Amino acid sequence: FDMAKLSGEVQVEEFAQQQVDLGVLPVARDSGLPKLKDGSGDFLGFTKDMQVCNGNGQQAPEAGNTRGSVVYAGYCASDITVSSLKCGVLKSGFKAMVDLLDSAGKRSNRILVKHLDALQLHKLGDVGLLKLPALAVSPALQQSAQRFRESPVALGSLPYLAVYLNTHDIAQKDVAPSAAAAAARINRVLKKKKLEQVFVAGVLREGYQRELRLLVKEALYFSQDDGADRLHH
Repeated sequence: FDMAKLSGEVQVEEFAQQQVDLGVLPVARDSGLPKLKDGSGDFLGFTKDMQVCNGNGQQAPEAGNTRGSVVYAGYCASDITVSSLKCGVLKSGFKAMVDLLDSAGKRSNRILVKHLDALQLHKLGDVGLLKLPALAVSPALQQSAQRFRESPVALGSLPYLAVYLNTHDIAQKDVAPSAAAAAARINRVLKKKKLEQVFVAGVLREGYQRELRLLVKEALYFSQDDGADRLHH
């Protein structure tokens, strides 16, 4: 993101203090519930029973390497220590998530929400509430993408198919296609659209890129091997 614009609208912290008071795994569920605590509005309450979240489009975070920690994110080198990890049960909708955070904020100063994408808030009609004008791509990344798109070593002047794949998405882990299945679908579309190349973006497990490259006519990634800039944090 454009950090100068973003920090002007919301509080921004680098991932340095690797500890939070409360870790929350949110799940939308309205039946078969145990006794819940601290509910408010469309937020039904917390439980320490993580099985309430498991199997409802969610999965409990992986344990970290140190006691009381969980994996912060799939590609982060460090874990994060969580003083208390709870399942937060709520009704569907953006307001329910706001009510959850309001309730949690009365008792905790530092809160980590895990696997928020499983709620699929982007599919709801009130998705506009999630948008901030400051959530703009950084100029450096825009320029790098433009160079990649125009480079004769990369995409060049030929039209291309763009595909997004995510083999690490907790909410979609059971339906993420194998490299062979993804390649078969991509090759069909390339043939139908009479295209010669495909740009593949996403979060892919180790070895997936190599498998896909072997099976697809011309697969390109935003990587140095394919002519992209080396990006720095």
